[in-house]
Amino acid sequence: MKHQKKHSRKSRFSLALLAAATLLSSSCGLWDDPEPFSEKGSINTASVSGDKEDTGNPSAQEPDHSPVPVAEFQYIKLNMEFWRFDTHAFNQEWLYFVNTTVEEKDGEIGSSYTSVCQKRISDGSQTREFISDEDRGNLNFLALLADREGNCFTFGKLWGNEDEGIPSCFVMEKRSPDGILQWHEEYATEALDDRGEQLTQGTIALDSRIYLFAQGSEGSVFIFDKNGMLENICTPRLDSLDGIAAGAGGSVYGYCAAGEATSFVRLDSPEEAYVCPMVPTQVFDGHEDGVYLSDKESLWSYTPESAETKKLWDWDDEYVQINADILKAGSSLERLPITGIFKSEDSVTVLCMEEQVTNSFSPPVLTFASIAFRDRSEYPVRKTVTLGRLLIVDDSHSSQYLRYFVRRYNRQSRVYKVEATVFDSPSALVAKTIRGEGPDLVETSFLNVGGLTTASTALENLTDYYTASEIISPEDILPAVRDAGLIMGRNVLVIPSFYISCLQGMKELPEPEDWTVWSFLAMGRENRMFQKQS
Repeated sequence: MKHQKKHSRKSRFSLALLAAATLLSSSCGLWDDPEPFSEKGSINTASVSGDKEDTGNPSAQEPDHSPVPVAEFQYIKLNMEFWRFDTHAFNQEWLYFVNTTVEEKDGEIGSSYTSVCQKRISDGSQTREFISDEDRGNLNFLALLADREGNCFTFGKLWGNEDEGIPSCFVMEKRSPDGILQWHEEYATEALDDRGEQLTQGTIALDSRIYLFAQGSEGSVFIFDKNGMLENICTPRLDSLDGIAAGAGGSVYGYCAAGEATSFVRLDSPEEAYVCPMVPTQVFDGHEDGVYLSDKESLWSYTPESAETKKLWDWDDEYVQINADILKAGSSLERLPITGIFKSEDSVTVLCMEEQVTNSFSPPVLTFASIAFRDRSEYPVRKTVTLGRLLIVDDSHSSQYLRYFVRRYNRQSRVYKVEATVFDSPSALVAKTIRGEGPDLVETSFLNVGGLTTASTALENLTDYYTASEIISPEDILPAVRDAGLIMGRNVLVIPSFYISCLQGMKELPEPEDWTVWSFLAMGRENRMFQKQS
C-alpha cells in the first residue's frame, strides 16, 4: 500500500469540521492533489473530488444567474412550556402559542392558568407572555392566527357563571405584535350554530377577513370581516370538509381530500367543485402563488379553476434540505411532517418538527425555514463528501443522532454536502479504507477503530488541523473528551457532544461556595425536582 501523505491537509481540515455532526473518523480517499496549509489554514476547494476539469471553453465560465430556492433555518428547542404544542400560529417573524403554566409554592403544585405567549423566530428571543392572566379572564383558547403584519388573532370560549346568570360565549380578539388590543368581539353560542368549540383552525385572507371552519361531512366555514363581525356561514358541497386554503386573487377554498381525488370548492361560489390533478398529502395557503400542495417530495402551486399546477421546489433540493435524509439505507427517505406554511410577500416560511435524538427524553425541535429564490451564481453546486457507515447501525440511537446533525450541516454549508455510503459489514468498510478507496469520513459506531489506526495511512491525524485552525484549538475541548478521541496515541476521532444526567428543580441554586454534593442531595430531598438530560 502506498503512503498517501500527498493528500491535501488543508482540505482535510475542512472535513474535520464536518465531523462535528457525530462520532466520526477521517479517512483518506477524497483529495488527489497536494495542497499545504497556508499561514491562516484556509481551504483550497479546487482539489475536492467531483469538480469538473477546466476545458478552456469560455462559455463554461459564464455565471449561471437562474433562480434557485434557498432556505435559511432557525431552530427553537422545545422545553417544558412547549410540551403541549397544539394551538399555535406563526408568520415570517413571530411564533404565538398557547401555554399552560402550573404555579408552585413551597414545593407543592398549585393552580394552573393558560395564556398566549410570543417568541421571535429569527433570534430565539426570550418567550414573553403575550396575553397575560389578567387579560384573558376564564378563557379557553381554541384557535390562533397570525397575519403578515404580525398581528395575532385569538378565538376561544369565555366561560360564564351560571350562579350569577352570566352565560358563556365565544370571543375573538386582534392584537398588534406589541400586544396592544385592536378589537374585541363576542358571539353567542347560537350565533355560531352551536359549533363554536369545533372552530380550532382557520386562515386570514389578504383582505384581512378571518375564516374559521368546522371539519366533517357537514363541515362549515365561518367568515368574519376585518373587524371580527360574523359575515356568513358557508357549507361547501363536499363529501367532507377537510380544510380550507387561501389562493390567488383573495379566493379561499374548501377542500375534500378523501377518496381517490382531492376536490376544491371556492367559498364565494360553493356550488362548483374542481378536481385536483394530483393527490397531495397536505394543503396550505399560497395566496399570490395559488393554493400550495405538498406531496412529500415537492411543493406545488395550484390554481383550481384552471387545474394548473407548477412545481416550486423539491423538499430535498440542494439548498432547501428540509426532508433530505442522506443516511437512510435503500431508496426510501424519512420524511419530516410539515407542520405549517406561511406565505409572506417575498418568502415562504415552513415549520416542521424534528427529532434531535440525544436520549430518550429529547423533545422535538421547531425548525423554521425561510425559503426564497436567489441568484444561482451565488449558490454554486456544492462538492460532495462521502460518509461511510454500517447498515447495522441504520436504526440505532447513534444513527438518529447522526441523521439530525448531518441534515443540519447540509443546510448551512455553502461549500460541501455530505452523502452516505452504506456498507453491509465492518470488514468491507475497513478493507476499502485501508486500501485508500474508502469514504472521506467514517462513522465509528460498532467499528474496531484500532484496526484502522494500525494502518497509519488509513485515518488522518487531526492534531495539525486543530493547531492551524482559527475556529477551534485543542484547548477548547474538555481534556476528557480530547483524550477519548485518541486511539493508540493518535488523534483520529471527533466526539461532537456528550450529555450529563442531572436534576432540574424549582428553587434557585445555592451560592457557589456553598455548593457541595451534600447540599445538592439535601435540596433534592426538600424540593420537588425533575429528571432532565442536558
